[in-house]
Amino acid sequence: MNKAILILLLVIISFTMGCALQFESQKMLTSPTTQTPVEPTPPAVTAAPELEPAQVEKVETAPKEQSMTFDEEQDRAIDAAKEFVQSLDGYKDQGGRELQALNSVKSGCVGCWIVEITFTRNLLYYPDKTEHIRVNVELKNWKMSAYTFG
Repeated sequence: MNKAILILLLVIISFTMGCALQFESQKMLTSPTTQTPVEPTPPAVTAAPELEPAQVEKVETAPKEQSMTFDEEQDRAIDAAKEFVQSLDGYKDQGGRELQALNSVKSGCVGCWIVEITFTRNLLYYPDKTEHIRVNVELKNWKMSAYTFG
């Protein structure tokens, strides 16, 4: 019985020491070093050969699109989504009106938005009755890529 208790105590002590050593080694690996960073040396620059004027060719580039503020992008996305909804047959043919943007969310890239739009239209077979429609329009590069009715 004494041997079993002694062995159990030795196992517990060795386990505790092993955990402590492992913790210290991880602590040493994650601690910040005080070494100064080595700056990369710039590559050697060689002079380009000069070209004669007859060899120089002018390349015209298209003007870059001016960067827009978030509000300008949001307005553009809402306008694009509204134009798409207005082009739907269910909007045009059923007297669509009261078009409103409820929510708009930027979804990553420039021109990528999800816009939630609602409108009122006449029921197809009951023109004296109306229904409210909710459409989620997903834009990519300012153009409709998917839409769902909700």
